[in-house]
Amino acid sequence: MSCDDVPIEFVRWAFCLRHPIPRVLSTSCDYDQTTRLWARWCPTDLPHPRRVTSMGQSPERMHSMLLICTASDGHNRQLAQVLLSTAKDLGIEAKFLDLTIIGLPLYTPATEKNVGQPAALASVESLFADARGLAVCSPEYNGSIPPVLTNTIAWLSRKSSDFRGLFNGKPVMLATHSGGHGQKVLMAIRVQLSHLGCNVIGRDIAINKDKPLNPDSARSVLTTMQHLIEQRRPT
Repeated sequence: MSCDDVPIEFVRWAFCLRHPIPRVLSTSCDYDQTTRLWARWCPTDLPHPRRVTSMGQSPERMHSMLLICTASDGHNRQLAQVLLSTAKDLGIEAKFLDLTIIGLPLYTPATEKNVGQPAALASVESLFADARGLAVCSPEYNGSIPPVLTNTIAWLSRKSSDFRGLFNGKPVMLATHSGGHGQKVLMAIRVQLSHLGCNVIGRDIAINKDKPLNPDSARSVLTTMQHLIEQRRPT
């Protein structure tokens, strides 16, 4: 329901009585529509409503952070750390998340029923919520995605407060160090994250023992991510 669907009498009553709920707006309610209602119906001495995200943060306080995740503790962890260092050299705010050490149990409906929300999930959700863009470094396991990555997504989808907000519209870059070419895992991750609403960029990084990382390519892909992240800054 949009804000224009709310009866005007209620809006005026709520705002003018300084009701606390309309003064802090969710992204699920169109901010521009509510601002127009506020200007039309409310006394000028009332504070202007501020917009918040689903995590309770005002947009102006959100970081333009790139979250670099690794789905293995070997070559792809090393690749992720190189990307982290390169991103910082380019002036990109970046954080590192090793999915292999966060300790989430294997997701099953029975585990969800017995465990509820795993203690480790809150910090993971917070990192994904703060991120304006994602970089995923993953090996190719049996021609597809490592279980640790799908398991993390499964828990976030079931127990996070705003699952769609963690992924929807965010730019994503993919990278792999695989024994082969890694194209199958890149395609599998691209399909899954696109399904979640991510903007997975067309250029990826695929390296192996015979094809080392090209620093210029890494900088180029990260620069593309930087531009996309900057476009997502609140105005």
